[in-house]
Amino acid sequence: MIEQWLSYSLHDLLIFSSESYYRLHELYNLSLWPLQVFIFLLFCLALYLNIKGYRYYPKAILIGLSLAWLLNGFWFVSQFYVQINPLANTLTYAFYLQAILLMLLAVFASHSGGSPGPSGVRAVNGWSLLMYAGFVHPVALFLLGRKFAGLEIVGIAPDPTALATLGILIMLKKRIYWLAMIVPSVWITLSILTYLSFET
Repeated sequence: MIEQWLSYSLHDLLIFSSESYYRLHELYNLSLWPLQVFIFLLFCLALYLNIKGYRYYPKAILIGLSLAWLLNGFWFVSQFYVQINPLANTLTYAFYLQAILLMLLAVFASHSGGSPGPSGVRAVNGWSLLMYAGFVHPVALFLLGRKFAGLEIVGIAPDPTALATLGILIMLKKRIYWLAMIVPSVWITLSILTYLSFET
């Protein structure tokens, strides 16, 4: 029995193909267009406010992230992803939980010290994740053969949204923010396993 289980690969456990997954993103993007443009501009504005140390930055960015997770849970996971993965219904509740947690953190966020400031390892790691999520990730997917219509935009698609969330939370100062890293980390892990299964 154990040997039989060990004989399975990640690809054997996947219930959908890479083509179905990529096509899903195309249809999802089409259903929201041109919201991607507006969300991307908001992301750039958030980066600018971070650099400038805007007083209300923690509250603003946490509210924005909360709405992004709500959108991803309600629209991407429960309306699209569930079409190729029946287990996605369970993930929907995790996305809603993440949205609620981020909103609660926003309510109690301090006005002072809006930006964490570009210093230290945490800032380097945080900015690296933000840059990748917002700019490198969609370009990398395009270079790897993904159609333009299926590119994943931060705030719209779950992968870059999860990465951006981790980047922001790493840079914010309060330790309680680490609680909001659990769901994004789990999603990124599942996403990595999904892509690895495509390769095998």
